[in-house]
Amino acid sequence: MIFMVIMVVTVLFVIEENGKLGDIAVYFTQTMGILFLIYNVIYSNHLKKVLDKFEI
Repeated sequence: MIFMVIMVVTVLFVIEENGKLGDIAVYFTQTMGILFLIYNVIYSNHLKKVLDKFEI
């Protein structure tokens, strides 16, 4: 997970250096944010199910 964040930051930094691709950087950031939120929701729900099974 940490590696993924570092990779995204690196990509955004490279895009920002080029300047021309600023709009793509914004779009990419928003997309990653949405995917990250969806991932967190799915992961937390899955984790709850696993913990519930162990409690039973």
